[in-house]
Amino acid sequence: MSKQELNWQQAEDNLKEWEERYQELVGMAGVNPFFAIALLKGYRKRYENGERTRELFDEMMNIE
Repeated sequence: MSKQELNWQQAEDNLKEWEERYQELVGMAGVNPFFAIALLKGYRKRYENGERTRELFDEMMNIE
């Protein structure tokens, strides 16, 4: 897939879904989602600052 073909809406939707999932874990006993949340915030900041690299796209699409 070339840079022009990257579906950034799909990547943002995936990022949003995982942001919500990890936020739901905050406060659960025995769960520490803060490392993952910080990582996702980094992706969000890069995306909102206009970065549209293949690297960021892959990172946003491969969140687990």
